[in-house]
Amino acid sequence: MTSVAIIDYGMGNLRSVAKAIEHVAPGHDVFVTSDPARVAAAERVVFPGQGSFGPATQAIVDGAMGDALRMVIERGDPFLGICLGMQLLFDHSDENGGHDGLGVFRGQVRRFPSDM
Repeated sequence: MTSVAIIDYGMGNLRSVAKAIEHVAPGHDVFVTSDPARVAAAERVVFPGQGSFGPATQAIVDGAMGDALRMVIERGDPFLGICLGMQLLFDHSDENGGHDGLGVFRGQVRRFPSDM
């Protein structure tokens, strides 16, 4: 049975994401976790981010969860970053005074100009 970890970092409607994945991937072991070891051991990982770059997300980037995410991605396992979960893959974000990301992709997440 293929395991699918959905990262819980204290924000977002994770139950809806889990139910959607269960619907499109019946028979998979879909679970919500904040445990970096379970994320590192999963065969597929989903990071459904809600919120913005800042101290909370920086704790993910600099901590054990960031190490687990880099490991999953370096192995080539399927990873789906939704919204903030995708933004965290870049080198840096300008949000909230600027914060480093996971550095998987080169580049900077920038805000749309307010005069658009």
